[in-house]
Amino acid sequence: MADIEAMDGVSAADIEAVNGVGKADIQAINGLTVPAAGATRWVVAMDDAYIAHATNSDRTSWTLYDHVVDTGTPRALDIAFGKDGSGNGIYICSRSSSRKEILISGTDVTTVADWTVENFASSNKIYSVAWGADTGASVDGTWIAAGNQSAELINRSVDGGQNWVTTDLSGLTGHVSNQGIQGVASNGAGTWAFGQGDRFYISTDDAQSFAVSTPWAGNDPPVYIRGIAYTNSSWVIVYTRESEVRYRSCAASDIADWGDEETPDEDMRVPSGTAEDRVCIAAANGRVCLVSTADRYVAYFDVNGKTISNAGSIDINGMEAEDIATDGPTWLIASRGGDIWESTNNGEAWSEIATDIGTGTSEGDAAQGITCDVVLPL
Repeated sequence: MADIEAMDGVSAADIEAVNGVGKADIQAINGLTVPAAGATRWVVAMDDAYIAHATNSDRTSWTLYDHVVDTGTPRALDIAFGKDGSGNGIYICSRSSSRKEILISGTDVTTVADWTVENFASSNKIYSVAWGADTGASVDGTWIAAGNQSAELINRSVDGGQNWVTTDLSGLTGHVSNQGIQGVASNGAGTWAFGQGDRFYISTDDAQSFAVSTPWAGNDPPVYIRGIAYTNSSWVIVYTRESEVRYRSCAASDIADWGDEETPDEDMRVPSGTAEDRVCIAAANGRVCLVSTADRYVAYFDVNGKTISNAGSIDINGMEAEDIATDGPTWLIASRGGDIWESTNNGEAWSEIATDIGTGTSEGDAAQGITCDVVLPL
């Protein structure tokens, strides 16, 4: 029996009740099952301006199209799911370009017609995009786009990506213009965080202003924060020290008290000094999975405040990971060869479920960003 995808224009992920019956208690509508908590659709940002999508009920079958926005053909860097100004689900994708830096979908990501572009006045590449609910729980929430810091700012939208303003970071303690921001994350209630070097910056006013908290004493050899996530009331940062991947965590209630530095079992690395190569994080219910770009390893662990446990790593020979995402039950990796890898046991075992989803096109073969229609954090 197939899953229902929408009712009266409302996606299944956003349905809360039908005729007074809560979603959790609905088993079927007109013969279509109501999916359990989790994604109804997965979306991949490909190379050369292509987009691929698949339903959660058939993650092995992907539809590919060129979004036909006049942007040239830079590779994708990141993609995120969030809300537009009316509370409808949309996607925003960043590209390896300092012109027309992000692409914004319409409410139906399966059609090529609705994509638009945003050309930021700062003319800097955007490495990370994210959406989070705001302190007032408005339907449109807050979008953040951050990356190259030569202008020392992040871009912020509070109307579903229609208009953007900047938050000036130049006065922040320790902030520098020659290191980019490679990850931003929200706690889902108006608090945002990002990292730069060995510094953790946090905002409690919907990313209108930030303050710095140094996660740990000592920065020898130097470290570079390359990703960040929030889960189980905990902040997780992942960083490189001499190109080797490391990670730490803290409780959201005490961002000055961080746990010990942890190292994956496998030799996970990111080329030193490359701004567009990241360590990508997916997190749900306290489980965290990491992949570094163009690498073959997956690291996983559980986080509870500053305590990290149940850590492990997997060597997936033949995979060149580019991004990772989860809806809670399912974890997917998009790889450089256009392949999709799946785990249904919290990242502890993986299988290739789709091969070269860019087949049949002269371009667009690399799968470089992946997300699903589930609001973070989980």
